[in-house]
Amino acid sequence: MAAVRVFHVRRPRWRRPLTIAAIALAAVIAIVGLVPWSCASRPGDRASLNREVTAAAAVDADDLARGRRDFYAEDFGNEVFFSDVMGVLRGPLRAWPAARALFKLRGAGTTDLEIELAEDLTIGGQTFARGSKLGTGLDVAAGSFLPLGVVVHMSRYELRVGITCALCHSTVDPETKQVIHGAANSDLQAGLLVALAPNSAAFRAHTDIAPLPDLAAVEAAVDRTLAAWPPGSFDATLDGAANPTRIPDVFVHEEAPYGWTGSSRAGPLSGLALYINGPTALHAVSAPYVEPPEWQRIVAMAAWQDALRPPEVVVDAAAAARGRQVFTRAGCERCHAGPAYTTQSVLPHARVGTDPARANGQSGYKIPGLVGLWWSAPYLHDGGVAVAPGESVVGVGNIRARGFPLDPRASLRALLDRELRARVIAANHADTARWELHVRGVGHEFWVDPGAGFTPAEQGALVEHLLSLRIPGG
Repeated sequence: MAAVRVFHVRRPRWRRPLTIAAIALAAVIAIVGLVPWSCASRPGDRASLNREVTAAAAVDADDLARGRRDFYAEDFGNEVFFSDVMGVLRGPLRAWPAARALFKLRGAGTTDLEIELAEDLTIGGQTFARGSKLGTGLDVAAGSFLPLGVVVHMSRYELRVGITCALCHSTVDPETKQVIHGAANSDLQAGLLVALAPNSAAFRAHTDIAPLPDLAAVEAAVDRTLAAWPPGSFDATLDGAANPTRIPDVFVHEEAPYGWTGSSRAGPLSGLALYINGPTALHAVSAPYVEPPEWQRIVAMAAWQDALRPPEVVVDAAAAARGRQVFTRAGCERCHAGPAYTTQSVLPHARVGTDPARANGQSGYKIPGLVGLWWSAPYLHDGGVAVAPGESVVGVGNIRARGFPLDPRASLRALLDRELRARVIAANHADTARWELHVRGVGHEFWVDPGAGFTPAEQGALVEHLLSLRIPGG
């Protein structure tokens, strides 16, 4: 019998590394899904347009750094509410389409992350089709792959999300895509995002929807109310009323007492720490009440916010100088005096004239400071004073429906000019859904217009002055 020769067959070398890499990748995926972890966007100084003034801080640099870190990355466990109770990732918004939208940015940043919907949904007569892109108002800084204020958690292959202060109180500059710490996210679709959750009825206490035996009817009614919130609004109170407020900035130095009604007056940082903690701020969802040693983290966050200053705005310097004289002649200093341009007083409803729906049973509203006005439009507690560039489009609903940007200069002029304000209020009144939410733009009738003896040039100069205001030394 002839001998049979067996030749050794050599496998191509490229297959070995490929196999090893595949096994390693599978192991990494298994470990990443099994071992608990979380991540959030933490913008550094180079990614920011403004930063804290350390000389003005009441705590040391380490505590400031901790406060900044927690402002962006600490959700204090509210992922349990948003993910487990409300199910924000189990409805039309899903994790994979969101990840795909973030990946497509390739680090470019955006002020409005658009996410494809995973299923059809109808809210208040408006249908959102599966596969259509939803503008969320979520901000993503250049170089980041997570939205500001969103914390992603992984535990035993389960993905969950929570939110931090930065979701509402930091934003991205439309031009540079850098972060502006403390500025209000004026286009955040908070109400719509909550309405898309399968169990948005868990948010019923933030609406005026009465208990109903039919859970589906409650869900539909809550969704309709939440979806009507204007972009840049949030209802943080558990008062059983539908009255979302404009998201405020947190350029709060020398603005104590804190809160729309000045309700927070005691404790560290002149009451600021108590205000951002749950029981006082009534942010029972977004910043639940914490006790020592977690309390020290709240104090650090308050100190960091107290040290924040807004970026400077380019204004007509000559006009702003003239506007300072108009500011004095118009009597603005009766209410807006001091380092932050507030006398820190509470004005009765009858005096200020704004809608009392947001006073939460208190006698009036605290006079707000005027630092950083460029970053806090639209104006008044309800955010109802809103005007687009050129003043051809006015009113919250009209501006948002047509995709126009807000113009801080024009919106400030509407705060001072009775004729322009009348146009704004009329447009808001025609927007029934938002008018019923008390988004009206009424009140603060302290006019600086021809009817009060001021020329259009003087009015314009005052607007430039208001946009130039800064904390002394900041």
